[in-house]
Amino acid sequence: MFELHFITKVYNLIKASLLFWLYLCKGFVVYGFVPAICGIVTVIDTIGKDSKENEVSVRELYRESYAQYQHLTLFSFFASIFLILSYVSLYFINATKTNTVTLLVTIILLYLLAIFIVTLSYSIYFIVFFKKQPKQAFIYGFLTAVKNIFVSVILLAILYGFFYIATINLLLFIVSFPAVYGYIIVALLGKVKRMEVK
Repeated sequence: MFELHFITKVYNLIKASLLFWLYLCKGFVVYGFVPAICGIVTVIDTIGKDSKENEVSVRELYRESYAQYQHLTLFSFFASIFLILSYVSLYFINATKTNTVTLLVTIILLYLLAIFIVTLSYSIYFIVFFKKQPKQAFIYGFLTAVKNIFVSVILLAILYGFFYIATINLLLFIVSFPAVYGYIIVALLGKVKRMEVK
């Protein structure tokens, strides 16, 4: 019985991960980025709480979750553009001849990118579980990330590990990353000391 329950849970997590990529593309990546992440977090939270997972339709649950957060297109647009511009800038800066200035700019961009990724992760938590607006969620996310620096470093290390896995085995990354990232937001960020949410 335990083995069947475990297999069903893994199957639902893989299905949720594939639905993440589908809905990310459905929102043309830029507009579907934040709603897709909010959707995977909601689905992972529901799967974790539900003891009778066979009754839960992951596809239906993801569709409803994505629709619930589809209004976050502007926040999604700015988050996606920042990430894309950061990666493109890092690529072109490192493609040129390395000197002190390019090294300094690379370090600054990597630092800003790390802060943004951690703050965005905390923001998703505040949007999904506290129903905050994106601006409020981003402020709370930044303050909570700074307050819980150890958890933020662990989050970055896990994300770095997954991006490293993507360079080795892209299929494993596609199948596992969204579900694990959603689980990290639900489990890891759910236990941190949050700023007072009113």
